[in-house]
Amino acid sequence: MTVFIPEVGFRPGVGLALPEPVTVLKENDRGLRVMRLVATELGTELAFEIRDPDREAACETGSLDYKQTRAEVRLLDAAGVSIPQIPGPGNGYSFGQHGFGVFGQKVVFTPLPSGTSHVTLELRGGLGDWEVPLDLVPLSDSAVVPAMPVGTEQQRSGVTVRVVAMATTDDAIVLELQAEAGPTVRAIEIGEWLVNQGKDGFVLIDEGGRRVEELSMRGRMGMKRPGGGRTVVSFPRTDSRNFTLVVPSVVFQESAGSLELQLPIHVPTDLSFGRHPVRIRYANALNDLPAAPGEAPQPGIEVQLGTVDWHDGRRVLRPGPVFVDGIHRGYSVTGRGEPGFVSVNIPLADAASAQTVTMRDPVVAVRGPWEIRFSRP
Repeated sequence: MTVFIPEVGFRPGVGLALPEPVTVLKENDRGLRVMRLVATELGTELAFEIRDPDREAACETGSLDYKQTRAEVRLLDAAGVSIPQIPGPGNGYSFGQHGFGVFGQKVVFTPLPSGTSHVTLELRGGLGDWEVPLDLVPLSDSAVVPAMPVGTEQQRSGVTVRVVAMATTDDAIVLELQAEAGPTVRAIEIGEWLVNQGKDGFVLIDEGGRRVEELSMRGRMGMKRPGGGRTVVSFPRTDSRNFTLVVPSVVFQESAGSLELQLPIHVPTDLSFGRHPVRIRYANALNDLPAAPGEAPQPGIEVQLGTVDWHDGRRVLRPGPVFVDGIHRGYSVTGRGEPGFVSVNIPLADAASAQTVTMRDPVVAVRGPWEIRFSRP
């Protein structure tokens, strides 16, 4: 059995959960609220928020970087044994307006040991020390919605998108989607918003021809399932039984393919990034790389990369790992005006002496739409 858990997504129906948020208050209006904890065979997913008026004010004035407030988080079972964390999707920090406090954090741990019904959350760090006992109940006793299997799919340009399951809440129809694109794909995202800059999104067409757009892109991004390849998208509720789901795009990263550039490049040059045609408009060392807001320019290498046209329904968006003269380097990506191109900015103190830039594992967009027809079970 599969269930839908609001703000979490579709999960196996057997597991444990926090029946309701748990709040701990301290002096000076400080507080911590555990918003949710869901434990299944996929892992133990926890989210909490902290309210701290003094530190919030310091972050807003710039005298404190909110990154300095990140906490060391531990989850202990009833015997006091620490549950290991799982890095990757589902983990993250946030600063801004939330339901309780402006400091938010999500952490994923391994599945809880069999027989666990009580855990303790421990925090140590810039937001103080906290210890919060949590009593858990069977997942079926918490706020979950039964999910109905669907299994309808469509293939386009070598990518299959499938409607796996659906759930109906008081005000929404929620769908779980899965995408597959072959053995060389390392990671995949459905409906990646960067492709269309928010102009095109998911659409659900009911049996009367009414078209509705997804309720919240932010909600979709917040319900990414650990492991990738799956997406949850929500639409306003309708009582229709027959639907067509329109999926605008899919983005994946290949685990093969490279592009080697000999510096400098001053004129547009057509090359291949693995099996994908690309154009390099410019590649050279700069004294002042384009910088993000609030950051000072620094020396490095700028590579303007992209494509003028789609090729077989695909387009390279950006590279995976980047190497300069064989050494792995970090980089950032910014827009460079012309549609289809980005600027890959590689900070490097001695950029003028660099000779070769090598890019691997391209991130590729596949143009939709996929139009998947399915019926309510």
